[in-house]
Amino acid sequence: MDVPEDILELITSYLSGELNEEGIRRLVNWLNESADNKKLFLEYKKAWELQASIMEPAIKPEEEWENFRRKNLSAFMKNEVKEKRANSRFGQSYWRIAASLALIFISALAAIYLFRNQEVEILQTQAIKEIFTLPDGSIITLAPNSKAIYDGSYGKKERKIMVTGWAYIKVEKNENLPFRALAGNLEILVSGTSFYIQSSTTSQDALVVLESGKVKAYRKGNPSDAIELKPGQAASYISSKDIFTITHPEPNYAAWNTLRFYFNNTSLEEVVTLIERAYSIKVKLSSPDIGSCRLTATFDNQSPEAILQVIASALHLKLEGGNTEFVLKGMPCQSNK
Repeated sequence: MDVPEDILELITSYLSGELNEEGIRRLVNWLNESADNKKLFLEYKKAWELQASIMEPAIKPEEEWENFRRKNLSAFMKNEVKEKRANSRFGQSYWRIAASLALIFISALAAIYLFRNQEVEILQTQAIKEIFTLPDGSIITLAPNSKAIYDGSYGKKERKIMVTGWAYIKVEKNENLPFRALAGNLEILVSGTSFYIQSSTTSQDALVVLESGKVKAYRKGNPSDAIELKPGQAASYISSKDIFTITHPEPNYAAWNTLRFYFNNTSLEEVVTLIERAYSIKVKLSSPDIGSCRLTATFDNQSPEAILQVIASALHLKLEGGNTEFVLKGMPCQSNK
């Protein structure tokens, strides 16, 4: 069942806490038109709360509907709407369901697109990367602060998954059940291969990098504009420009997973950012000026302290700290003055 665009705007405004009383009255009228409308509203609400990671394990439609009615009782009491309009105020704390409207809105719609009417499984990481085995035997490695969602039909009728953040996926080959992944506004279709996939947490920007096999990447819902990638190629989508194209990945796109770094005249600021992300540590520069120092080096699966010691030696800096917090101190590099 398709939702009219104006109704979708009402639902989104309500869930983000920005719907005025007139809008609530219109939304209530639409909900009262049919049981299907109420069901659809609850599906959107569930997906919204799912992405915000505040969804309860079991949602009872009857209770959710009654909660909605109680919170908006004045809109149901048509005879009292005008009398109460002047005095009706909703506190900001009540309305703010999520901290980031953009992330939740984008991902909620994506969750509905993939997992309508299905129970879902959420894989999520925090400070460190984690490796998970999917029901079909496929392996997914999630970078720190990343998430993957799949539903109960995975591996039975189809294989589909939604990724936020960075993930490395090795897909178990099964030509009868193609593997479909969604990241931002990109869809990726494969049968058996390995690839990296990344989606922004604040927009629909996305990237897929093929390591082995073949994949087809396309804008969500538009397989006719699919691009077939070869190993080593990447496809990216830039939402601000609505650009979907084949590109070459950055040399350290997989460093968070492989712990291999390739720096070629790379600024220390960028070097530190990559190391922090890969090892979940903090590296402070004593002065912003030394962030402009340039480094050319290669590191392969070394400890963060060993890498930072080499960097300090190469750039004539001093390394302090240890464990998960470090400080690089020194003078700006001569070549950057």
